[in-house]
Formats: sequence, structure tokens, C-alpha cells
Amino acid sequence: MAASSHLLITGRPGIGKTTLIKWAVEMARRLSIPFTGFYTEEIRERGERTGFRVISLADGKADILALKGAESRFKVGKYGVFVDRFESIVIPAIKGSTLLVIVDEIGKMELHSERFKEIVRSLLRGSHPRLLATIQEKSLRLLDSWGVRDRVQLLRLEKKGDERAREAISRWIENLRHEKDQSL
Repeated sequence: MAASSHLLITGRPGIGKTTLIKWAVEMARRLSIPFTGFYTEEIRERGERTGFRVISLADGKADILALKGAESRFKVGKYGVFVDRFESIVIPAIKGSTLLVIVDEIGKMELHSERFKEIVRSLLRGSHPRLLATIQEKSLRLLDSWGVRDRVQLLRLEKKGDERAREAISRWIENLRHEKDQSL
């Protein structure tokens, strides 16, 4: 898998996309690859999912992305989405000069932000920085409407703990390291 394009990870909910992203973050750190971005995590109360939080990989800042039953003009199912809060964490985290931008995820909630959508579209249309992202299967149609399908390598997770996926991501990140070393 060459690093000449962006790498998007997809698969059904709960299959381990965020787990793979966190693993990729640690690998990028070990290899001293400059990166920025964000990831999302569930908010749970008494074992029940009540919302989602977004965390910046740039500075560790976090805020609420969505809460069950919350009042918001943006809704995804039973969740109210807080676009302003999302943007306050994510926009600074995915802009800037770096080799790699990590995004978890490109999904319905996140795509309520026009600013986020435009930055992701711009990243996918360019070649630097590289984008490593998770994307909901339902959001894949955007790649065609944005005209970027041919710039993206798509990795579809079939099962939890997919070693094939780790190996593919590992090769992709290793290629980034070689690219970084050659540019020095």
C-alpha cells in the first residue's frame, strides 16, 4: 500500500475503527511522524451510551460532540449535535502544517459542520498533508461527489482485531516515514 494517497478506514459500527486509529497514532509517535487531528469516543453512563466526545490530538483538549436528547438544531437520530463545540476543538486540530492529519471520523454528526466538510474535501483533493481517517460506510458517497475517489485507498474492516488491517496501516505509515526521511 503506497503512501501516494490518503487512507480511509470503514466498516460497521463497533468493529474497531477508533481502536485502529489510536494504534496508528501510537505508531506515528514512535516513528516521529509529525501529525495532528482528532478522535471521538463514546460517553457512557451506567453502561448506556449517552453521547460522544471529541478529543484533539494536537493539545488533548476535549468537548462534547453530541448528547442523547439534547436540544440542538442539528440532530442525528436521538442525538443533538453541538457543531460549535465540535469546531472549537477540531478546526484548530486539523489545520496547520504537518505530514499527517488523523480524523476519527467522517460521519453524519461531523458532517453537520460545513467548515469541517470543506477542510476534509480540501485535504482529500491535495497530496500534502496525508489524511488517515475513519469514514462511515454511509458517507462513502461523498468521495464520488467530491471527485476524490481515485485519491483514496479504502480499507474495509471485516472483523474485530483484523490483523490484515493493522499490517496495511503499518505499511502505509512506514511509507510516510520514508517519505519524511527523503525530504530532509
